Amino acid sequence: MAFDALLTRIGFNIAQAIAVVNEGIQEPEGLVTYNHSDIKTFFKHLARRDVHPPFGAQHKFQILCYRVEKQTPLGLGITSDLFDSE
Repeated sequence: MAFDALLTRIGFNIAQAIAVVNEGIQEPEGLVTYNHSDIKTFFKHLARRDVHPPFGAQHKFQILCYRVEKQTPLGLGITSDLFDSE
């Protein structure tokens, strides 16, 4: 699964998803080293570049980071179906 497709599934538009990937986050497992403060700083950095994902998408991104942090050590992957609206 392409990471930008996962980002669009949680509410980023294509341009915003590409901007995240261009910042070096190219797969969910790459989020394992980010903490809550890092994510807030990351979104501020994106805003300075005129990339403004919706608040809901930012919140789901934080949830994604949490899931990655908890599931990666267990050897469990992240799939986009974890982020269905249901």
